[in-house]
Amino acid sequence: MQQAAQEIGQRVNKALDEYQGQSPIRGVTDKPTKAKADELEPPKGNELPGAKVSKLTDPRLQKHYKDVSAYMAHYKSRMDQAIRNGDSSRKIGAFKAKITEGKGELAAAMHMEKYFSKPPPPAQMGMGFGPGPGVDQIWVKRDGTGNIIEYFAVEAKGPGATLKKTKTMQTQMSLFWLRANAKKMKKSKKYKFKNQLGSDLLRAMKSGTPPVRRLVIEAVEKNGSVVSSKLQPLP
Repeated sequence: MQQAAQEIGQRVNKALDEYQGQSPIRGVTDKPTKAKADELEPPKGNELPGAKVSKLTDPRLQKHYKDVSAYMAHYKSRMDQAIRNGDSSRKIGAFKAKITEGKGELAAAMHMEKYFSKPPPPAQMGMGFGPGPGVDQIWVKRDGTGNIIEYFAVEAKGPGATLKKTKTMQTQMSLFWLRANAKKMKKSKKYKFKNQLGSDLLRAMKSGTPPVRRLVIEAVEKNGSVVSSKLQPLP
């Protein structure tokens, strides 16, 4: 278990190192955007009956790693420049918060990939890093025909980050909060690609089938480097 946790930390740090100097996706404001990700269509190859776990691919997960790493690298560059310029601690702190967010996103995905691959079928990413309402990540397990048999709603936390209360005093990852976010996803006019997923989550939460499991995963850091990940208690 300890070795697996250390491996996650090494992968997070390696992902950031590999993306230093590369340009993330940008919009009209020259700020990196959280790229749209299509949800919940089985990645090609994953639904083949009898396929071995080691040979399965998850292109949505690989895109998540790439997008988050580029997002972090962008803000690492901005933060370094702000430090060199002698900018305010508030501005530097804002950039650092973006990097912390990215560390949480990477560590959470790697935690799911590592610890929820067995017993078969392995969990696969259904929704990753992207814009709009909802939780940070949605993962699913599918049967041999591609039908979803379990949902995982994942809240990713950077090192030291904790669950927060919303303006309506609801705690992140509470059942009320999750239902409210699923409703926002279902009704979103700006992010229509989340409509179906929101509807499916609400139906599953109401009926209990397939089950919806809530997870809060925190990146664990030591001396500025991510060394592992851990589960936080649910509210």
